[in-house]
Amino acid sequence: MLGSVLFYALYPLTLVVIKVSESLVKAASSVLMNGKETWDTGGPRPQKLAKCQSVVLDEWLGPSGLIHKNSEKTIGDDESKCLEEMQEEIMEKKATPVANLETHPHTGSSDPQGCPITDCLVMDLGALLAETQTCDSLPQFKTESQPEMDGWHFPVGHGLADMAHRPYWQFPAMSYYPALQENTEFKVMWRVWEDLPGPQAEAAVPQMIDQDPDTLFKFSVMSYNILAQDLLEANPDLYLHCSDKVLVWSARLKGIIQEIQAWRPDILCLQEAQEDHFKQQLQPVLSDMGYSCVYKRRTGSKTDGCAVCYQNKRFSQLSVSLLELRKERCELLDRDNVAIVLLLQPITSQCHDERGTPICVATTHLLFNPRRGDIKLAQLVLVLAEVDKVVKRCKIMGRDCEVVLCGDFNSLPNMPLYQFISTGQLHYHGLPAWMISGQEDLSHQTHPRRVLAPLLPSSLGINDNCQYVTTSMAKPPPPGELKYNHDYMLNLRYSQAACVRPKDLEHIPGVTDNAPDQHEKQPCALTFRNTICHCLNLNSAYSHIITGTDRPEVTTVHSSAGATVDYIFYTARSEHSRSQTDKGARGGLELIGRLSLLSEADLWSLRGLPNEIFTSDHLSLLVKFQLRISPL
Repeated sequence: MLGSVLFYALYPLTLVVIKVSESLVKAASSVLMNGKETWDTGGPRPQKLAKCQSVVLDEWLGPSGLIHKNSEKTIGDDESKCLEEMQEEIMEKKATPVANLETHPHTGSSDPQGCPITDCLVMDLGALLAETQTCDSLPQFKTESQPEMDGWHFPVGHGLADMAHRPYWQFPAMSYYPALQENTEFKVMWRVWEDLPGPQAEAAVPQMIDQDPDTLFKFSVMSYNILAQDLLEANPDLYLHCSDKVLVWSARLKGIIQEIQAWRPDILCLQEAQEDHFKQQLQPVLSDMGYSCVYKRRTGSKTDGCAVCYQNKRFSQLSVSLLELRKERCELLDRDNVAIVLLLQPITSQCHDERGTPICVATTHLLFNPRRGDIKLAQLVLVLAEVDKVVKRCKIMGRDCEVVLCGDFNSLPNMPLYQFISTGQLHYHGLPAWMISGQEDLSHQTHPRRVLAPLLPSSLGINDNCQYVTTSMAKPPPPGELKYNHDYMLNLRYSQAACVRPKDLEHIPGVTDNAPDQHEKQPCALTFRNTICHCLNLNSAYSHIITGTDRPEVTTVHSSAGATVDYIFYTARSEHSRSQTDKGARGGLELIGRLSLLSEADLWSLRGLPNEIFTSDHLSLLVKFQLRISPL
């Protein structure tokens, strides 16, 4: 719009400037044949014709009668002798046949008196004009002191390893419109891989003489919302900024497969994977790449779902849980979202008997509705309860279990839902439902929907610690009797009295010198019914701010806005576990690298999402972890 306004405003002014320029240089618009460049209204001011040159030009234009008579007036009386000699020599040359004479028009000779005479007396004016400078060679713009521009260079490929060359485009002189630009295709890859420094505390830990070195198991995890085609076609208003060719499924499928093949993550978690597309097109390709896949479609009439794929050469599957987040007779859980909780065993030379540290991988896609954060919170509690059950099962068998929770949570960073995952605690009673996810600001509402306690009905068997309640705990104890189960006694270790060491307690290494990890998330007391907690100790793999800047990262962009809604959470190693030298305290994952995200401005420079480079409306998240596995 702005370009159109400037065009119609400046175009009449341009015509006026051109008219004035033509009137000012009208005397310089004649074609010169003195061995120099041909100019037309532009360029350097032409020199005054020499005496002999005027005679030659007069003879050349004489038959037309344009300036033959006027040329006599331009020569003074004191120069009549030179004129007579010139005319006689011209008449002699006319008598000489010159049919086969081919001399370059810029080559000339001089008579004894110093008057240059052109060898070729007849020249085609149209041919002369055809020799003007084209847009490919502009000598007036090139000087010895000004170096030539080599072109534009864009970073391309993974980690900016390669460079893409863009040729320098030149434009014609004295033109308000650029020349036709050559259609050289090039691909811009803005995302780079970030290697993160490992914890320095490891170097300070002394190795025991009888202690074998740990096995370092490195693996990568990708979480990717690939945008189901049915959802794209059902919500066209979100993609008005996109061209039709980038919304075609065949083109988007090619880009999705290329991205997966480029990075080849060890664990791949997909959201919005349309069932027919996944089974007929994606899964065969992934199987050829060495992946084993688990898929769960959403309930009801929805055609998309979630999937977890893992490299079967690096992991073996121990258990799988397919969760349907719709629960009958529960008002908050009436939507068709699903989740997958998978327990994987790393395959290393140290743990062939499956006694090494397993990894619990969970992925989900929570409700999109920005106004119903209460539903998202209830759905998340179900997912965390299932993850907690898998972790507890491993601990009963005497093994630690690491957790990777990823997916599309439809919640902004640092909002209550995000804080609940990262801190392990949330006081939810009375919160406005829209505030939990923070996707839409509805603070202007006088009576917003609020979240009230209890969050979930007791019939689901999930307590406020996001744990399944066993049958023995569900039954009330007989009156007059006090019975304490194992879970209740474990909760006492976080009380203030349990953390104080008695003065007269005998010091027994490994027995009485152990204390609860202060960094470990503590479950909330049973008396606070308005608070929910979990004990998974989860951290975000992304900082949500672009490294070296203050610009926020985004994972999705559509016609409305851009935001961060996709996450990868993991159980990080605490400082307490790093300082332990015994083999039993080596839990936790170390984040050693990640694929950088982009800002909203960066994505809009590529015409938003999807585009020719990123073929979904979400960016993929890719991180790399390191797990220490003690020898058995």
